[in-house]
Amino acid sequence: MSDISRMAPGTGTQYLVNLKNKSRFLGALPKAEISPSDRREKSEKKDDKVDMSVVPSVLSKESEEELIPVIISARNPVKGDILLAPGAHSEKHSLRNVKVDRTLGGGEVIARVSRETAEKLQSDGYNITSNETHYILPGSFDPANDNGTGIEEKKNKEIPFELNATTKINELKATGKGVAIAILDTGIYPHEDIKDKIIAFKDFVNDRETPYDDNGHGTHVAGDAAGTGLLSEGKYKGTAPEANLVGVKVLNSDGGAKVSDIVEGIDWVIQNRDKYNIRIINMSVGVPVTKDQCNAINEAVKRASESGIIVVAAAGNEGPVEGTIAAAPGNSPYAITVGAIDDKNTPQKDDDEIASFSSRGTKDGLLKPDLVAPGTNIISLKAEGSEIDKQAAAIKYIKELSDDKLSILPAGLYENFGLNPELVPKMSSDELRKFWNKKFSKININYVNENYISMQGTSMATPLTSGIIADMLEVNPQLSPAQIKDILTKTADDMGQPKTSQGAGVLDPMEAIQVAEKTTGVLPDIFAKMKSQAMGYLISGSGGKIPFKA
Repeated sequence: MSDISRMAPGTGTQYLVNLKNKSRFLGALPKAEISPSDRREKSEKKDDKVDMSVVPSVLSKESEEELIPVIISARNPVKGDILLAPGAHSEKHSLRNVKVDRTLGGGEVIARVSRETAEKLQSDGYNITSNETHYILPGSFDPANDNGTGIEEKKNKEIPFELNATTKINELKATGKGVAIAILDTGIYPHEDIKDKIIAFKDFVNDRETPYDDNGHGTHVAGDAAGTGLLSEGKYKGTAPEANLVGVKVLNSDGGAKVSDIVEGIDWVIQNRDKYNIRIINMSVGVPVTKDQCNAINEAVKRASESGIIVVAAAGNEGPVEGTIAAAPGNSPYAITVGAIDDKNTPQKDDDEIASFSSRGTKDGLLKPDLVAPGTNIISLKAEGSEIDKQAAAIKYIKELSDDKLSILPAGLYENFGLNPELVPKMSSDELRKFWNKKFSKININYVNENYISMQGTSMATPLTSGIIADMLEVNPQLSPAQIKDILTKTADDMGQPKTSQGAGVLDPMEAIQVAEKTTGVLPDIFAKMKSQAMGYLISGSGGKIPFKA
């Protein structure tokens, strides 16, 4: 997933220029109208490189259905900034077998190519990245595999969420007012707690105009950051309850996404930064990469950071093994990467632990995560009718089902959870209950009530941090992404754990906000004006609120 370097004249890059020129006839059309029809196709491939073995060896040059979707980059990360010329390949032959769609913000070309052309481009030094759908939501449980990481449920789920266990949200000096957080995820459902603060919505998956979330992950994340707690009388609110939300749907209902959609989502936020005062992009996602920071997603993260937008990324849920922060954008030096702790929901800090699932360290020596925040059994918004809503309801049903009726559950259900249905009639009710209890201990979804669910993961720790950053920007809108990271890491509470596990330590909201207020921001005055304009825009009642269908 490498980018194309800025090209100087005479560097032998005419081949890629020709590819870009092929798509110029599309320039008059909106991006949504020229997006390839394969946006909605699914693939199980997770590798960063194209797997040539799955492509037929003989292809009809006229059949677009037999071409594979890829992203073509001209820079070779292994050789740094050396630009590779087309070399011995036949430009005419290659162009004939490349179906160009469009280019990304970093210059990468989105196209469909034949197996033969892809192999030739790779041999000539170009980077060919799969643009199939990657299933990327951080997860730690395979229902048919007992190797998932389970975390004991907190003893008292009724305790209101208190960041860092000792910091009550209501005692924080700021609430994120006037600051917008872009949630790049599965969408945002217009839950009562947040529907009046969703000021914009962009859908790169299905091109729908009104907010929705068919998976549920993005809605939970949005509530972690900016939920008001309306339906819980303030009990389950986010860390920036007065911040605004911008939904950018780049993941489908199964939690899958294309690299191109994620990159275009980031670029859309950059383009709309001033319009909505978007200062933060929350990315509770991770795309596996093989070229470390040299990929299209992290190049887009770099562009966002250089435009004054703070990108907050999940470390991932592949712990406790070292070197498991290997997905973009968590492995980007330009992102604030957040791991998770289990604070046991107790006031004292001496029982806090790094969550076993939290990913640890990178493979290239870059120190990650940057810090950690609570990430176990976090209660937030439930997206009605979403995939996660259905899962939570099913889990609740089985948990409440009497033991003597467990044997009559559908055979397919047991099979999906790794148990041979033929064994079910031979097992006692007690054995079946133990089976389900063991499975549910490894699932990070729990039904709380009709409006809220509990989830765990670095996906939850990330928006809690994003909310605190919104609070910091409320008191000082001219803080740069580098200053925000510096304040967060210097005020974090050291747990005495390895840096690859805890980064600088645990997020300390109160001290971070206090230091932010006293720090002289380095961004230009326009960022302060953006905040005041956004607040006036919203107070006037015209704040870009998008219509919701009843």
